[in-house]
Parts: sequence; C-alpha cells; structure tokens
Amino acid sequence: MDFLRFYALVIREASRHSLGATQGILFLLLILAGAVASQNPATKPMVESLDLGGWKVAAIIFVSIIAIRLVLAPYWLWRTAQSRSVMAPERSIDYKLVVTAITNRKDIRAKAIQIIFVLHNGSYFHSLRYEVEEVYAEVDGNTVEGEIVWANKGEIIPPAAKYNFDYPWIHLKSRKWIKPGTEGHVRIVYKYGTAGQPFSRRVTYASPIVIEKSYIRSNPTENRDEAL
Repeated sequence: MDFLRFYALVIREASRHSLGATQGILFLLLILAGAVASQNPATKPMVESLDLGGWKVAAIIFVSIIAIRLVLAPYWLWRTAQSRSVMAPERSIDYKLVVTAITNRKDIRAKAIQIIFVLHNGSYFHSLRYEVEEVYAEVDGNTVEGEIVWANKGEIIPPAAKYNFDYPWIHLKSRKWIKPGTEGHVRIVYKYGTAGQPFSRRVTYASPIVIEKSYIRSNPTENRDEAL
C-alpha cells in the first residue's frame, strides 16, 4: 500500500503547486514546436489536417499542464523533503521511524519466546539511523533475568523499509507452553535521525500485548514521538 500512498502524495503535490514552472515549460515546448514546424514546411499539411479550433487548443493546453505537473510532482516532493530534513528535521512529516507491529519467534522445545519490534522508516527519500535507549518485554510474568549484553542496539534503515529489532529470548518458568490469549507487556525507547546526521527525535512506545496462535495483538498506551 506504500506505493498508493506515495502516488496520492504525488497527485496532491501536482494539484497544489504553483503554476509558474508548469507554464514556463509549456510555453517553451510550444515555442520549440512552432520553431520545428516553421523550419519544416512538410509538416504544414499535417498540422492543418488536425483542424485545431479554439476549444481543441484550450483542451490541449489544459491536458498538457496536468501532464507536466504530474511529471514534476515527484521532483517537487523530493525537493521539499530535502529542505525539511536539512532545515527542520524534527518537524518533517516525511521523517518518522515508527513501531508498526509487535511479533515473535517461538522455540517450543526450549520453552522460549522472542519478542520482536517491527520498525518502519516512513521516509520515501532518506535512510534513518536509530539507537535503542531502553527496552523491556514481559510475557505471562516472564522476562529476561540478569543483565542483557546487546550485540547491537541500532541500525540504518533504508527509505520506506522495515527492520526487526529483536528482544532476547525469554525462557518460561512454567512447564506449560504459552496458550492463545496469554498476556504481556512491552516498552521501547529509541532515538533516531537521518543517517550520517545527529539524532533529532525520540520515540517512546509502550503497550500491553496478547499472544494469539499466529500473531500478537497490541494496543499502545503510549506512543510518543518528540524532538530532542
């Protein structure tokens, strides 16, 4: 669905952008077309055969304006995103790294479960770098005991891509395996920013979870994204 959202942005940008650039390109094309026709007499019969009356010329110009604006809209979006990210990344609507889902891996033989935070880079143009500051997961009263040694608490996520951040395996104290409907809780705090630049935002996400047979239900009680 991301490509549908992107083209919705393209259409919106094409409809709201100023006519200055579009008119300039259209007039330039008309001048070039006139110059080519004047230098090639053989094209005169073809032009006359089109019988371009007043309404046809107006229709051609109108359609041409729409087409040119649609062609230019992706560039306008990219230029706007570039400007926002450089001048005020903390206020950019295209500059978000969000938790889109909580999922898991299961090892029934070892009676262990691993909670996974799915992070999505909402920017269509920029790779985002993140670093986890705090993270916690609990399932049916079970969590990781002792100090956790992290091999990696951050990564660079390409534009419009997802990345899984794995919490360590939680070993169940009970001999029974997790049943559908088992409850737990997760919380994660991470900072992020454009790759190669200082971190500019911090996200705090917390949610109760319910482990079903093939997925995890979550309903966040806290989902805050703020400037550093």
